[in-house]
Amino acid sequence: MDFSDFKAGIGGMIEAEFVIQALQMKNDVWEPNWTAAVAELVGRNLVSASEASALARNYNFLRRCETTLRRWQNSKVDTIPAEQDEQRKFSKRLGYDNSEAFANDYHAARAAIRGFYEQKMKSLML
Repeated sequence: MDFSDFKAGIGGMIEAEFVIQALQMKNDVWEPNWTAAVAELVGRNLVSASEASALARNYNFLRRCETTLRRWQNSKVDTIPAEQDEQRKFSKRLGYDNSEAFANDYHAARAAIRGFYEQKMKSLML
């Protein structure tokens, strides 16, 4: 599997945070808490409830990866293990039976965040 930095890579946590901050700035919303900011954008009809739900689910999935890795390694970690055996162990810690199932969910989460990011950034540029 080819895993990249889950925070800074394409479809990573920073893209999810950045696009929400960009929407806040464009629409004069001040909310430092990411989850509350998403809710405020939904309340203002700037993000649909279904978009917000999907974004939060995928963002929280990546957050869970981060938390699990940090607890496991007891240090700041921003990348999924590259070695296959370590990926298997990591997947098990997240409750997966195998690393392929985790990889499918991981890539789907990244793709969903990227799709939301591209859609909203395009609309911000109009």
